[in-house]
Amino acid sequence: VRITGVGLAAVRPDDERPHNLKQLAAIRAAKLEALRSLAEQAHGVTLQSRSQSEKSEMGVDSIVVESGATLKGVRFIRVEPVEPGIYQAVAELDVRY
Repeated sequence: VRITGVGLAAVRPDDERPHNLKQLAAIRAAKLEALRSLAEQAHGVTLQSRSQSEKSEMGVDSIVVESGATLKGVRFIRVEPVEPGIYQAVAELDVRY
């Protein structure tokens, strides 16, 4: 079975570094998002939710989503710009259930 993970990331316009460094940061972020997607598909996620209320009024809500996995054999199929300043990474992983 082969699963595919896709990640998107944008160049931050408020980043003051040279353009090529901003591009590299966006590419790295897109690759990390693709890996996160693969990890979630292969190993699932842990979801924690908590609500606080005071005097019958809702207060603070928080939701934490975590995913932890070791992925071996990931192949990046492509990493490319899809629009000016937006990069997409596509990764694949063969998994055995």
